[in-house]
Amino acid sequence: MILAIKSGSADWLNENADLAVPFAWQESWAGFSVSQTSAPELMDYIRNQKEIHRHKTFKEEFVELLEENGIDDYDYDELWE
Repeated sequence: MILAIKSGSADWLNENADLAVPFAWQESWAGFSVSQTSAPELMDYIRNQKEIHRHKTFKEEFVELLEENGIDDYDYDELWE
């Protein structure tokens, strides 16, 4: 299912968006759900993501997300292979 979503969305972007380089998903992925009550907060995050990443790297943010959600069984180095 995830493969179909990634493939379909990449195909759509490459056919419909004016991109400087072709879009491609990274090999690894993670999925997180968001409750309806958290949707406004998520939308604020998306709107401010560029500013957020001026102060915190994606790696720092991802590890925080894992830890905040009780996911501690991971190898940090393997997250970025």
